Amino acid sequence: MAPPTLKAVLFDVDDTLYSTTAFATKARRRAVEAMVALGGLRVTADQLQAELREVIAEFGPNYDAHYDRMLRRFRAEELGGHSPSVLVAAGVAAYEDTKVREFKPFPGVLEGLKGLRERSGLLLGVITEGLEVKQAEKIHRLGVYPSWTGGPSSSATSSASPSRTPSCGCAPARP
Repeated sequence: MAPPTLKAVLFDVDDTLYSTTAFATKARRRAVEAMVALGGLRVTADQLQAELREVIAEFGPNYDAHYDRMLRRFRAEELGGHSPSVLVAAGVAAYEDTKVREFKPFPGVLEGLKGLRERSGLLLGVITEGLEVKQAEKIHRLGVYPSWTGGPSSSATSSASPSRTPSCGCAPARP
């Protein structure tokens, strides 16, 4: 019996196509610094960041209210009279600005994917853990979407750590 023929290559997104860890660390730091830059807070960026790390550890990276939850851990007077909504908005804006400026694939990723697809004829796709729309945004921002045969296949999870049992799926081919 002939060995099976390779037909597809699937990639993870986070810390495979780009440095998720380095990006998130920098973007979150800029977020808390933007909050402090509003002035009047009686907490430091380091204190905010420590609480933010605890919130992420407790609720997972896909939780949609990290900053809100972090700010609830401080007394109103520590927030310098600012509305939590204003502080959250400053943090979100700084995080998003960091995305626009610094969200890039590892060197050689775009060229490598293009070459692999053109020379091998293999189907290329993504299999990843996280919220599908967030993973699709990453693929779009990284500029790798044109290399894929299909959209991202993702297990939707809000857990703090990856699943011990991998989930697998392939997106249907784009026309």
